[in-house]
Amino acid sequence: MSDKEDREELDQFHSIQITKNLRKNLKEEPLQKNEDILDIIGHDGVWQRWIFLWMIFSTIPIAQNYMAMSFYAPSQDFWCSRSEGSDFTEEEWENTSLPGEKHCFRLTHDFLRQFDLVCEREWLISLSISVFNIGAILSNFIIGHLSDRLGRKPLLPACIIIQLCAGVACAFSTSFTMFATTRLIEAFALNGLFNVSFVLCEFIPESPRWLISQGKVKEAQKIVRKATETNGRHLSNIDSRLKVMVKTKQVNESKIERGFHRDLFRTPGLCQMTLILYFTWFSGLFVYYGLSYNTNELAGDPFVNFALSGAIEFPAYFFTMYAIYWKGRKIPMSMTMGLGGLACLLTYPLPSDSWFSTTLSMIGKFCITIAVSIAYVFTAEIFPTPVRIIGLGSASICARGASVLAPFARELGHATNPVVPHILFGVLALLSGLLVMLLPETQGVTVPETLSEAASRRKPIWKKKVEIKEYEMGKLLNDCNKNEESKVVV
Repeated sequence: MSDKEDREELDQFHSIQITKNLRKNLKEEPLQKNEDILDIIGHDGVWQRWIFLWMIFSTIPIAQNYMAMSFYAPSQDFWCSRSEGSDFTEEEWENTSLPGEKHCFRLTHDFLRQFDLVCEREWLISLSISVFNIGAILSNFIIGHLSDRLGRKPLLPACIIIQLCAGVACAFSTSFTMFATTRLIEAFALNGLFNVSFVLCEFIPESPRWLISQGKVKEAQKIVRKATETNGRHLSNIDSRLKVMVKTKQVNESKIERGFHRDLFRTPGLCQMTLILYFTWFSGLFVYYGLSYNTNELAGDPFVNFALSGAIEFPAYFFTMYAIYWKGRKIPMSMTMGLGGLACLLTYPLPSDSWFSTTLSMIGKFCITIAVSIAYVFTAEIFPTPVRIIGLGSASICARGASVLAPFARELGHATNPVVPHILFGVLALLSGLLVMLLPETQGVTVPETLSEAASRRKPIWKKKVEIKEYEMGKLLNDCNKNEESKVVV
């Protein structure tokens, strides 16, 4: 045998050995009919944690911009400018009641003085906050639609550029109209950034689920292969499993029960659950944003109050995880709504500038934060699969409507009494807490897959009478007279 043949035989032997070693290291898991991406890459691994850490950075500017008006236009003392030729000193003029010669303005705060946002124009501060939240609502519709069509990744740099330009333009606003418009655009980009923050620049890949839904199997294969390697799952049959997943998805989509928004109100039981959830989302977010925007009205340093209002959410979220795991959804949500409302109502007999009133407001914020956090999980588990996204989306619209109206609660307090907003917050929260008790518990129960299954889990408060002729129930009622056309009321 020649040296060339010996080398070829030796190379062939080595390749066989390498293949055997690879097969030992690679696991070939059996194909499953209804398999998900997470079944392949692993449900909890280094890959998911890495993505989560990068997603955190994209959300940092959101809270700053949402609550910026608390510092752009804080509640401070102001007085009217002195008339020309007046003999009053500045201290005497400050103590003079209603001189009434010029519009009032802030003497030390440039933003309020620049746009004259005091006295009869003070309501424009709340209007600017509402306009900002309207921009977030528009973003949910437009950016959400574009991300489904174009993918999450291409929209991210666009949102960042829009946010940057709008933020700079806002800083150099020459009129209130320009300021409000740039804030609306900024909210549009910020909320879009949050919605598409599944990806971040080049550090986070495109969603494999979205790629498969668009038929881009090869791109999904690369990402899934990298994810499995990062999570330490060495699988040899990734490509074949993804192909089976695509075929299964196509078959399942042809059998899916399509849902529409009107289906949420089709049966009395489902209609009641939908209305209760809508009201709960509206009330919860109205109180949440109202308390957040109202920190400047509390006793003490506004910066300290704002910091406490934000810091108190950390233990609230940890408590939420414990509550929904051990105590379910309905009871914790109802109790925290009720306790939050009670804390707001207890501020009524107290002076608005007392430290105890500030403490009760923080307790209310703590409880409402827990209730709102549970609402996300609770709502997703109550609505059936065909209308789950529709239900969550429409409930979110109710919440956004609350964020638009919440800033005017402060104006209501200025026009009447400072405790009136807290009374309104308390009544809404207490009523929501009671209504939540009418919803079914979802802990330990499989999510409903059909509309009829969801409707059967909640008996309606009102009973709809349905008249059925006897011949339509002849096979079920043995004691009826088939020749007589009587009526049975169910």
